[in-house]
Amino acid sequence: MNKIADVFELDKTLIQKIKLKDLKLKVKRPKKGGLKIDKIRKAIDIDLCDLDYYLKLLKTDITA
Repeated sequence: MNKIADVFELDKTLIQKIKLKDLKLKVKRPKKGGLKIDKIRKAIDIDLCDLDYYLKLLKTDITA
């Protein structure tokens, strides 16, 4: 979350880390909900950039 605050120049003190169990969701969610992209990276034969790159790209798009 701090990466988002850094790129968009937001106040990091407004972001609070919470545990998934504290959300009291009606549907159970996995503890590790990350996205593995190894298979798609090989299938489409393209280099995918890191999160920082895409956040900066998004910022450029929405501020243009």
